[in-house]
Amino acid sequence: MDRLTQVNKEIERLQLEAEELKRSNDPICDNFKPSFLGEYKLENNQRKSWALSVNKDDTWSKAGDFYEVTEWANGEGWDITIERHDRKEQISLHFTDLEALLKVLMAAGAITDNQLLNKTEDE
Repeated sequence: MDRLTQVNKEIERLQLEAEELKRSNDPICDNFKPSFLGEYKLENNQRKSWALSVNKDDTWSKAGDFYEVTEWANGEGWDITIERHDRKEQISLHFTDLEALLKVLMAAGAITDNQLLNKTEDE
C-alpha cells in the first residue's frame, strides 16, 4: 500500500470518528484528554443539594440572601454555603463535626425543641 492510500484511509477513519462523536450524546469536549495530566479519574457525581433563597426583605434578612447545603459525594458530610447581602461564607463539615456542633448549640440554648417544632413561647 502506497503512502497516499495510507493517508486517505487515515483521513476516512478520522472523518468517521468525528461523525460518530457528533452523533453521540457525549460532546467532543468530554473526550478531551489534558496533555499535562498523567493517568486520572474523572467522576460526575449526582450530589444531593438543598437551597433556600430569601424572596423579600425581613428584619434579619434581605431579598437575595441564599443558603445551600450539599451532601458530599461519599455521603459523609456537607458543604454549607451562606451568601448574604454583605458576605459570603462556605464551610465543609464531616457528619461527626455537624453532630458535635449541633450538640454544642443545643447545650448553649441556641437550638431548642420549641424552635425545631416551630412553637412560640406562648404555646
